[in-house]
Amino acid sequence: MRVHGTPIRFGNAAGTAKTADEIRTILNTSANEARFGSVTKEPRAGNLGDTYYFNQETGASWNSIGLANQGIEYAEGVIPELLKETFGDAGKYLIVSVAGFTVEETVELADRAASLGVSEVEINLGCPNVWSTEGEQKPIPSYHPELFEETLMRVRARLGAYPIAAKISPVSNDLLQKLIPIMVKVGHPYEKGPLRIIGCNTLPNRKGVREDNSDALRFRVSEESQWQNLGGEAGTPLRPHAHRVTKLLLDELPETIDVVVHGGILKPKDAEELLELGADGFGSATGFLEFGPRFFDDLAINLPEEYFL
Repeated sequence: MRVHGTPIRFGNAAGTAKTADEIRTILNTSANEARFGSVTKEPRAGNLGDTYYFNQETGASWNSIGLANQGIEYAEGVIPELLKETFGDAGKYLIVSVAGFTVEETVELADRAASLGVSEVEINLGCPNVWSTEGEQKPIPSYHPELFEETLMRVRARLGAYPIAAKISPVSNDLLQKLIPIMVKVGHPYEKGPLRIIGCNTLPNRKGVREDNSDALRFRVSEESQWQNLGGEAGTPLRPHAHRVTKLLLDELPETIDVVVHGGILKPKDAEELLELGADGFGSATGFLEFGPRFFDDLAINLPEEYFL
């Protein structure tokens, strides 16, 4: 087990808490960190139609929410009060996840989030669910090493030693081997803390099915655009990819860079299996969305105490 002498950090994955009240709800559970966002520069309504579905028979979920959120100005308005209310000596962490539509926008969002004094800024480099009205998908930086590197290096240059996290997609091992040297470069020469890698976001562009074999998703970007059915796949199908990505990251990254695992955690045993790989923490989207805030209490009660000491 990859032990650093501090308790594991765990909470919600990005995209599941976008208001002050939702953050308060998470921080009133056993979870010790909460992610706000992902936050974009301007408010976004997100995609229209059926944008989320959970198949109870298979444990798979699909979503194409499209980064619906109230924008960075809303975050700037509520986060200072959240910090005063819930942190201090409480041992809780507040993370802001940001998602820009250009490198420049991502750097600006990261800078504005860091200026609020949050525990960490997460750079969402894996969201697959943003489309133009013409049907073109926003590039996913995890699949474009040059874009991945430029984004992270420019965020690091702007924020200096401020703690950042990079949330990546479940890319192939070959592609991950190209991203790892970039992670090392962004993490060096800082000690443990300023960089964490979050693996991983949803499997992109998957067509989901309901229990009756109908389409799980049916959405469009606007009233004028065409209907689509592809979205990010998570839940049970993401778990083996989370294992694979986590193992490779732990093998290749220096221990000064934390590895946090997201993907397919629906019950305590799922979390324990991933932590046994040596991960420094975990997060959940589908489990939290389906089972509510008590999900984090169930995890804390049923995981071995050694992870929390």
